[in-house]
Amino acid sequence: MNQGIITYKDGKMRVEDEISIIEERIRKEIESQKNGGRLAGYPKSVLQRGRVDVFSACIIEPTGELKRYIHEMLPYMHFTQPKVIVRVSGTHSLVRYAEADEETETKSFDVLLYSNGTGAWSSSFFIWIFKDGRIAFTNKGKYNLSWDDILKKKLDESSVRSKILETIALQNLEENRSAASTSSSNGGCYIATCVYGSYDCPQVWTLRRYRDYKMSKSLAGRLFIRTYYTFSPSFVKWFGKRKWFVSFWKKHLDKAVSQLKEKGYSDEPYDDYPY
Repeated sequence: MNQGIITYKDGKMRVEDEISIIEERIRKEIESQKNGGRLAGYPKSVLQRGRVDVFSACIIEPTGELKRYIHEMLPYMHFTQPKVIVRVSGTHSLVRYAEADEETETKSFDVLLYSNGTGAWSSSFFIWIFKDGRIAFTNKGKYNLSWDDILKKKLDESSVRSKILETIALQNLEENRSAASTSSSNGGCYIATCVYGSYDCPQVWTLRRYRDYKMSKSLAGRLFIRTYYTFSPSFVKWFGKRKWFVSFWKKHLDKAVSQLKEKGYSDEPYDDYPY
C-alpha cells in the first residue's frame, strides 16, 4: 500500500519523512515481536529524587553539528519530562529530575543514548534537551557527563541525531496509541462509530488505518487527531441520536471511505498499534 511519497529538499530527506520511516519500522517490529505490550529495549522512566549537588547534570550549549541537529529537530520534540534547573553561578546551571510532588514549568525531551543493562552497576547515558536548545548529558540522572564521555561509548553527532529521531518516532506512536486507546475505552462513541454502529466494522477499520498510516505522520494530522478526540465525544453526546446528524456524516464518511479504499487502504480487521 502506498502510504505517502517521500519528498526531498536540496537533495536531502525531510526530518518529518525520516521520523515517518522510523515509525513504520517500529510498527513492524511491534507487530512481529508481540512482546507483551512493550518494544524490546524501550527505556523505562527514571526518577531520581534528591537535591542539586556536584553530581547533578550541568546544562550546556551544544556546538557544531550537534547544535545544528538539535535545532533542526526541536519543532518535532514534545517536552514532557519535568525538571528543576538551579543557577549556581553566572550562566552556570545544574538540573535534576523534579520530585513527584514538585511543581515546575520546566520540561525536557529525554533521549537514551547508551545502556549496558540493568542493576546497581548499570549505565544509562541520557541527553536532556530543553526548549531553548540547551542540553545536559547524564548517567541515569545521577552523574554529570561531558561530550567526551559520550564519545567514549562510540557515539558521535550523527548517532546522537539518530537516537533523537527514534525517540521522536516512539513518542509519536505512544501519543497516537493513547488517543486510539481512549477511543476504544470509551466504547468508540465518536462520529464514525456513531454513524456505522461499531468501532470494529469495515468502514471504521479503513478510517483507522488512514489515521494511523497517514494522518499521524504529519504535525497537521496529529493536531487534527487530538482536536477530533477532544471535541467529537461531545458532538456525539449532543446529536448522536438525531437522524440528521447520522445522515449528514454518513454521506461524507461513505465518500471518504470509498476514496481511501481506492488508494489501497484495506477494510479488513485492524488493531490500533498492538503494543
